[in-house]
This record gives sequence, structure tokens and C-alpha cells, in this order.
Amino acid sequence: MASDPSSARIPMALELPANFTLLAGPQLVAIFLAWGLQGALVVQCYIYQTCFPNDRISFKLLVWGVFIWEWVQLGLVTQTYFDIYVYNYGSIASLTSYHSTWFSVPIMSAVVSFAVQCFFAWRIWVLSLSRLLTGIIIFFSFAQAALEVAGGVIIRLTDANAAHASLNRPIVSTSLIVATVVDVLIAASMTYLLLRAKTGMKQSDAIIHKLARVCIETGAATAAAAFIYAVFFMTHQNDLLFECPALVLPKLYANTLLVSLNNRAFTFRGGLTTKDGVDSEVSSTPMGRSRALVSQELPSPTASRPVHINVHQETYTAHDTAKDSVELVPMEPTYRSKGFGQKTA
Repeated sequence: MASDPSSARIPMALELPANFTLLAGPQLVAIFLAWGLQGALVVQCYIYQTCFPNDRISFKLLVWGVFIWEWVQLGLVTQTYFDIYVYNYGSIASLTSYHSTWFSVPIMSAVVSFAVQCFFAWRIWVLSLSRLLTGIIIFFSFAQAALEVAGGVIIRLTDANAAHASLNRPIVSTSLIVATVVDVLIAASMTYLLLRAKTGMKQSDAIIHKLARVCIETGAATAAAAFIYAVFFMTHQNDLLFECPALVLPKLYANTLLVSLNNRAFTFRGGLTTKDGVDSEVSSTPMGRSRALVSQELPSPTASRPVHINVHQETYTAHDTAKDSVELVPMEPTYRSKGFGQKTA
């Protein structure tokens, strides 16, 4: 008896592990979020180039360096996912292998996080002139970057499995906890220094509140992502839940940098600008008392066109009459024009 030809075409189901959804699911969600945040970064860079074409060269180098770095990182991660889901589809060993992510995730993320945190450390130095606070932030930022780089190197040397416990997990988790502390310290310091600069003037205080709100929101986003990454990396050692925050974190750092720079275009619009026009919202005196560097941009009389004012002048002459009275006879009116700030002839 001939067998059913339709049944011969049905492939046998792959033998998948029980936690397969926690292996493949987080990877797919992670790559989707990474591409979405990269798109947001492209928009942020466009806004930056449009609004600040004459920004200081150091800012431009930082922005475009981070932008190119993030594209390289995303390209390497995408190539890894092609290896997993296209070239080695169905291979559990490929699914749980690190591939090139030993470099593209921990090491490249460490570089961008260190660069962004140093940028905010510089801003804190501008606000407070505190060498101690700035030094603490830079030191811990460098420490977390060094630990994360070490974790990536260990993954490469030991050929660790992403879904099993290994020596790199406590190292990378420690670096992420330190990164969380640094992000919280930066957000708290920026908020405190900005709020201390309040002057009681409605417009300047409103701007300071906007700046403080942006600092809190961006700092909370990166700190939360780093903390979740650390928790998942240490507690979920038999799945890949940690890969979702791992791919999102460097994109959050890059977008945080651009949001902070582009915020100047929205915070100071409507006739308000900073005195230096570029990089500082608040400065500090040598005594450490911050003050708002927000001034109202008023048009200069010498820079504007002259305003002409027409002056109507009537002249009267007096004639004596026989009755010793005075008769006022109006004459033809004369007109003279004068420019703003000029005396009439």
C-alpha cells in the first residue's frame, strides 16, 4: 500500500529545549529595539546638525564618533543574528554561542558609556568646579568600562556559552552595577547643581526646571537599563533574557548624549539663550555658588533698521488788532522726519 505523499513532505519537528522561548525570544526583541533606537539616533543627529552647524569642534567629534561607533556595533550584532537565524537556523549551539558579541556588546558598550559619562562629568565640572566630584565620576566610569572590557576578553578566551554560568558573569555584572551608580550620581549631581542656580525669576527658573527634568529622565533610563541587565545576567543563567537590555543599553547612552545637546534648541527658544550660546546652561563662581547664565536676547538698536517718526507741527503767528486783542492765525503745517536715536534739525 502506497504511503500518503502529503505526510512525506512534513518535516520532523526539531527537538528544542524547554526554555527555547527564553533563548530566541529575547534576541529577536533585542534586535528590533536596537534598530528602532538606532533610527531615533539618526533623527537626533539630523536635528543636531540642523540646529548647531557651528557647534564647537569637540562636540561634533564626540557626536559623529558615537554615531559611527553605534552603526558599527549594530552591524556586527546584525551579522551575528544572521549567523544564528539564517546560516545556522535550528542549531541550539549557534543560538547560545556568543559569536562576535564578545566584542560588539560588552566592549563596544563600555567605550560608548565611558565617553558619554565623561561628557556629563565635564558638564558637572563646569557647573560646580568640584575636582573631587568630577574625579569620582571619571574614576568609577573608567572602572566600569575596564571591567566590562575584561569580561568581553574572558568570553573570547574561554569560549563561554551564553546560556550557562561562566567566569565573565560576575565581572560584567559588577561593571553594570558600577555603571548604574555612576548614572545615578550624574543625574543627582546635575539636578542638584541646576536647582541650586535658581534665581527667583520666572523665565530662568522655568528653563532650569526643564534642564533638571531632562537630566533625571535620561539618567533614570540608562541606570534602569544597566541595573536590569546586571540582574538578568546574574540570576538568569540558563536563558538569554539579558540580551535585550544588553543591546538596548549602548543605544540609550548614545541617544542620551544627543538629547542633552539638542535640548538646547528647544529649551532656549522663544528669545532665551545662553550667554556663551553653545555649551553651558549654568556657571559657577570660584566660591562654588552657581548662577543661571540665562539672559534675554533683546534686539540691539544699532543692529536694527532706523525707525522713522513723522512729527506734525503747527505754527501760529500773533497780530495786534485795534482792540488790543491777540488773534491766532494758523499757518501751513510742516512735517519733519527723524530716525530712531537721531535729533531733528
